[in-house]
Amino acid sequence: MSDFSGAVMLRAEHKDTALEYMEDNVFLIQLNDNWICRLSENDDSSMMNIAKYSKAVLDLSEEIPLMHVMHPEDHCFGLCILHKSELMCRFGVSYEMDESEMEECPELSESMGFGRFVKDEFEQFKLFGFDDNDCAKMYDIFTEVDMSDWKTKSESVRQLFSILGIENFSFVSHHYVSSDKERGETHFNIIEW
Repeated sequence: MSDFSGAVMLRAEHKDTALEYMEDNVFLIQLNDNWICRLSENDDSSMMNIAKYSKAVLDLSEEIPLMHVMHPEDHCFGLCILHKSELMCRFGVSYEMDESEMEECPELSESMGFGRFVKDEFEQFKLFGFDDNDCAKMYDIFTEVDMSDWKTKSESVRQLFSILGIENFSFVSHHYVSSDKERGETHFNIIEW
């Protein structure tokens, strides 16, 4: 089964702030000691477009920085940083499309940030406590390798996940958590509110 993960993420120390912006049919899960995922039906598939985020997410971003990670693992990877209701950083990797195909689908490529690696934008990871060295490593992962090979792209995303400390970001979405909850199973620590 393919893994279609997607979540708006925040540092664990901001859990209480996130609880102030909860809505019906939204889950907060503790991914690990450092990260919490906010899962809603709408936000995990929003294609990194600021206009598609809920008011609660935008309001929360006024208080704390948020990182939206999308990883339908067989298809692509996308990440953006939201802060003060603005997209501060956005980049992505298509596992299926090469550069010429991305040029043929500019709206999809632009919405996901495919092939878009702007060094200054990687500085935005400092909002989450990462230092200059971490930011440089994250940028280098995507700019110092041959991004024409699927395996290289996939390995680059795994390296990024390692630096971010989200190696266990797998099967994380509103759909997976709500389905598990309906069956009485839980693979994650759901934060009650």
